[in-house]
This record gives sequence, C-alpha cells and structure tokens, in this order.
Amino acid sequence: MKKNLILFLVGVLFGSVPLLLYFGRKNQSESSKTVLSDYREIRETGHRYIEPLLECDADIMSPRLQALDTEITTKMEQLHLRDATNVYYRNLRTGLWLGINENEKIAPASLSKVLILLAVYKKSEEYPALLDEEFLYANQFLFARNLDTEEYKDMVLENGKKYTVSDLVARMIKYSDNESASSLQYILNKHYPDFLQSFEQQTHMEFDGEISLKDYSNMFRMLYNASYLNRVNSEKALSLLTQSQYKMGLVAGIPNEIEVASKFGYYDPPPEAHEKFRFNQCQIVFHPENPYLLCVSSASESLPELRSAIPQLEQLSKHIYEWVNAHPVEVPPTK
Repeated sequence: MKKNLILFLVGVLFGSVPLLLYFGRKNQSESSKTVLSDYREIRETGHRYIEPLLECDADIMSPRLQALDTEITTKMEQLHLRDATNVYYRNLRTGLWLGINENEKIAPASLSKVLILLAVYKKSEEYPALLDEEFLYANQFLFARNLDTEEYKDMVLENGKKYTVSDLVARMIKYSDNESASSLQYILNKHYPDFLQSFEQQTHMEFDGEISLKDYSNMFRMLYNASYLNRVNSEKALSLLTQSQYKMGLVAGIPNEIEVASKFGYYDPPPEAHEKFRFNQCQIVFHPENPYLLCVSSASESLPELRSAIPQLEQLSKHIYEWVNAHPVEVPPTK
C-alpha cells in the first residue's frame, strides 16, 4: 500500500459566511490501493449535529490511522469483501482519512438524494417560502418503492394530494422515495430553471453520472462542517438523515444509543449496460469523542448475491466502530 500525503489550506469560518470545500481527485493505478492522509482540523463545538471548521494544521502523521487501515483490510479479507468493496473512512474531529479504491467511479443511485436535499435547502436560504410551497401530486412520477409499500403505505405519495416541499424532502430522505425526489427536481427546474446547473458547477457534483466515494463524501462533510448551507439548515439536513428508515448494512453495526446520519442506494444496471449491481451506503457516526464518516460501495454480479453481502458490511461497520471506540484521539481545545 502506498501513502499519498495530501496538503491543503482551509480558511477560517467567520459569521454566517459559508465555506465550500472541494477536494480534487487523484487517480489510482492499483486496483485495491489504500490511501492515507495526515492533517488536523480545529472546530467550533456546541451544536448537536455540526462542528463548523475553524482551522487546520498540516503534516500531522498518525500511526493510529495505519493501524486502522490494517484492521479494515484484515476484516474485509475475513468477510470476503476485499475484492468487491470500496471504502472511505474519515475521522471528523482530526480530519485524518483513509480509502480503499475510494477514487473508483460508481453509479450513486439513491445516494444522489442527498444532493437534492442540499439543493433544496440552499435555494430556501434565498427564498424561504420555497419550503412551504405546495405541490399537487398526480402520479407524475411512478417508481418501484425502495421500502415495503404495505408497511409504509401511510408515508408514500397519494394521487391527488398536495404536499409541501418540506414534506417531499422528508419523504425523500426518510423513506428514500423516488417519487418525492423527482417531484423536488421538477419544482426546482420549473421555478428556478438555471439553479440546478449552477448548483452542480458550484459543488463540483452532478445529479446524473458517476462519482467516487471520496467525492461523494464531500456532501456529508459540507453538512457536518456547515460550510455550504447555513448552520440551521445543516442541522436540519443531518437531523433528517438520522431519521432514515433503512437500518441495515453499516447502520446496523452501530450501537442503538449512538446517532447515525445515513443514506443508502441500490444500483440495478440495465441489461445492456453489462455492469455489476451495487449497494452504496454513507454514514456519519456521532461517536461522542470521535465522530467519523464511513462510506462503502459493494459490487456483485446479481442482486441476491449483493443483498447477501449486506450483513458482512454490518460486521465491518461494527468492527470499525469498536476500533474507534477503543482508540480515543486527542483534539486541541478550541480557543
């Protein structure tokens, strides 16, 4: 495994001015290379879900991160995940991260709903009335449900019923509802036709197309850092993500008393694409001392085979949590 040292400067965050961070991509030639980074971030505390970034120091080497890399790769080999799973881990207090194939481009599937969440809340900061705007649903967008329809029948969109934008956002995140997501994109395109394109340019992310786990993690980090949305909306967005009804995979590996903000997505490729099925999941684990971000993407030749691997991801998540819990990291006090 080869270490890449990534150095960058982060400005100090003052007042209500949001800071958008974009981290460039670095191509990898090895199929299963692990990348480690070394620097420290200093943050403002006192919020429930966010810790706004204040300052960072570079050139902080961490032997503990190398130890975690060994733990992750060994556990993945034991669970037979090594050859088919990409991983991105980041300690949100120290800023140290590691990745296994984290730059490989993947189809995000329902992970892209977090991008819609960011877009809606960003526009609402300019037009607060947007969240209270009503939308008449008339079966314009019909998709297969990501969660059991009978169990959640009271939470799916009903033909002929009006929903506020806030309602649609909640359903999109909590239930991964595709119809709510499409309705929100329709509303934004109708009322603000140039906004989504400028939003993609500003965030360096696209609603359609492939993305790497490392680049995708920027969305969760922007929420945690409150560096793109204001602090109220960053808290609100992460609160919604803690209410996701999907409790399998990475989430299942975390103790019930620990809050988790998460999003998942299944990629079911069209037959002509000759691509693998994928299960993607990204979560912030609000560990009281060492909150961290963990994203995975696991590939398989068939959907049943892919679903059978989800309990293994639970075991990987549990193993990482137990390691983090057993290795406290000293963080410099906020001045």
